[in-house]
Amino acid sequence: MDKFIDNLVTKPRMQINEFVAFVKDNYFAPEGVEVENEVVIWRWT
Repeated sequence: MDKFIDNLVTKPRMQINEFVAFVKDNYFAPEGVEVENEVVIWRWT
């Protein structure tokens, strides 16, 4: 985890924003949408 944090804090802000957007778009359900447990497991594995 320390290596991940070190890599994250040394990146330019634009790259961090792109990474956060990618994770939100591909791994998080839209606000207000209920998801089943199976969907959560599928998204994160």
